[in-house]
Amino acid sequence: MKPIATSHRVAAVSLVGVTALLLSGCGSGNDSGGAADGSVSLGFVNGSNTHFHTCLLKAVEQEGEAQDAKVYSANSKQDAGTELSNIEDMIARNVDALIVQTVNVDALEGDIAKAESAGIPIYLT
Repeated sequence: MKPIATSHRVAAVSLVGVTALLLSGCGSGNDSGGAADGSVSLGFVNGSNTHFHTCLLKAVEQEGEAQDAKVYSANSKQDAGTELSNIEDMIARNVDALIVQTVNVDALEGDIAKAESAGIPIYLT
């Protein structure tokens, strides 16, 4: 693996960690309006569009912008098939890390293996 790719992965993993901290206190804040176009990319596959899920997305986008990272997001709409398709799309985008707010964790084994073989850390919430 190239050194620059490794540094992108480390930055993405750091972004995931900070985002996890944000999720513990999801509240109102500065509405960023989207993620910045940065050299690190993060995929976020959200499970639905409830208030909770919207809050998760907002936290990820805000932290992505703060860290100058590009955040790609997709909504699985509580459908396992859509979730798998969304994960495969993020793998095809070659994101540096992937967060999945799972709909059906039992159906993810194959996509987890695909992400790992592509060198993409995947975090399930």
